[in-house]
Amino acid sequence: MLLDFYQPADGMSANRYLTLEQMANSIGTTKELVSKTLHRFADEGMIEINRMQFVFTNREGLEMLAGQDKDLNV
Repeated sequence: MLLDFYQPADGMSANRYLTLEQMANSIGTTKELVSKTLHRFADEGMIEINRMQFVFTNREGLEMLAGQDKDLNV
């Protein structure tokens, strides 16, 4: 969802237009799980997050995760 909606480039920031609740609703989960997942991505060095924007620091890592989910039909 991050890759599709924000279309980030490594090192570039993207303004956060969606709330956690909107993100959760768009993928059929809870805002708590979205928050936990975003923080996991941050802990793994793929993104930096704050209240206003994302900075994508490892797009390739996010793409690999997204590809794994597609392979699992998630």
